[in-house]
Amino acid sequence: MKKFTAIIISAIVLLSACVFGGCSDFSFNPIGGWIFTDEYLFVDGKELGHINQQEMQYKETKYTFEKSGTGYITVDGYRTIDFTYTYTDDSVDMTMSVPQPTNREISVKYVDVHYRLEAPKDGSNMKLIRTEEQDAENDDGTISHLRGEYVLTRV
Repeated sequence: MKKFTAIIISAIVLLSACVFGGCSDFSFNPIGGWIFTDEYLFVDGKELGHINQQEMQYKETKYTFEKSGTGYITVDGYRTIDFTYTYTDDSVDMTMSVPQPTNREISVKYVDVHYRLEAPKDGSNMKLIRTEEQDAENDDGTISHLRGEYVLTRV
């Protein structure tokens, strides 16, 4: 009977550790806070522009990933957008609904917003980088490849 009780208690302790400690098959875990710190624009592979956090319109845009697979974005301390997410060892995929300030409620759904993980070799903070790419026609009829990178840094 003592052995059976010990097994049950061990199972409960292990299950509690997984539930409250966030057991995961992944070595990376996005849970916690991330600040929008940088925005880059590249044209045909060359950096055309960079805006850092001090130059952005809002003082702080923070993404908070909760254990439940949900999260929210705050802009200058005000909660603005809720989202759900899934993740792997090297990426985070988000789905969010964005309410627009109009007379009627409208939502825009961004499906599979994909962030890739970057762990700098110099030991600085981990980054999640969203990339958007498209080709655009120039006035002379040539095509330029545009790429934007939007960087979140773990806090």
